[in-house]
Amino acid sequence: RGGKRAVALLQGALEPRPVLWIVGELDSAAARLPEWRTGEATITLKTALGATLLSERASVTSQARTFVRFLSHADLEAGEFLVRAQMQGEAGSLADVTEQLRITVPARAAGTDPPPGQPLTFRRGPYTGPAFQPTLDMRFRRAERIRVDVSVAGSDVSLSARLLDRKGQPLQVPVTAALREEAGRRFAAAELALAPLALADYLIELSIHRGQRVDRVIVPFRIVP
Repeated sequence: RGGKRAVALLQGALEPRPVLWIVGELDSAAARLPEWRTGEATITLKTALGATLLSERASVTSQARTFVRFLSHADLEAGEFLVRAQMQGEAGSLADVTEQLRITVPARAAGTDPPPGQPLTFRRGPYTGPAFQPTLDMRFRRAERIRVDVSVAGSDVSLSARLLDRKGQPLQVPVTAALREEAGRRFAAAELALAPLALADYLIELSIHRGQRVDRVIVPFRIVP
């Protein structure tokens, strides 16, 4: 009877070593259960041989359904790691969901900027309050706004973003792109108001320019009733 869980791992930062992000979300059906009035997530990072590098906790409740944690450690070099995330509801309840993932941190060529991190998606609307909230549910409503964050490193970075239809054709709907910094990390961000869109599937294309190099990140989402 635990909540539906979803976990994503991302990499990249201004720091020279990799940083992993873990994102968890309690779905709306589980959030209505009394077992999730209070709850907690425990996130553990281990080496491929099982040695624990770090462990962190995050609150998960009916009112605060999502969490994001940055996992960074001095021994987090190129190689394989295990990430275990456990979401548990009120003490004594059966609300307990666990996910374990094996991830690979790739080696970086000397003298080159790392590729962009994997995208992290946020929503803001009638049910989130004034702040953007992280989400792994890519279904949105027209009353919401969507924001996509991608971690970037290096200097002389510029951005562009556009909205595409499901076939990859550009649409004449403006997408705002901007660089921002948070907790010592630099993010490329694309933001879009969804009110003009019909019920359909779309793509946000965020392009990160560094000299002659262009990295493109594509994020699919759907507008639902």
